[in-house]
Amino acid sequence: MALRQPEEFTTMESASRRTALQRMLQFACAAVAVPLTVRAAPTCGDATSEPLRESLHYTPAPSAAQACAACSFFTADGNGACGACAIMGGPVDRGSHCDSWSAKS
Repeated sequence: MALRQPEEFTTMESASRRTALQRMLQFACAAVAVPLTVRAAPTCGDATSEPLRESLHYTPAPSAAQACAACSFFTADGNGACGACAIMGGPVDRGSHCDSWSAKS
């Protein structure tokens, strides 16, 4: 059995190889992106306060010292990850931060 030269490959073989490589690349990207998306999802949220959260730049805290858990407006809930915020009027992640953050006295 002789090896075929590249010009002997049919369009169908090239398309199949190209499609397979594209699918592998898509799968690799999804394997990286999905865990990042899941990890970035907020653990505590209230859809009604989303506009307020956006206006106050509610994001993950830059440091533990500036997290919601260390804010005077934060009250811890029993479940550990979430708490209530007097400004947001609903549940917040204790590891987040917003522009209204104020150190506990």
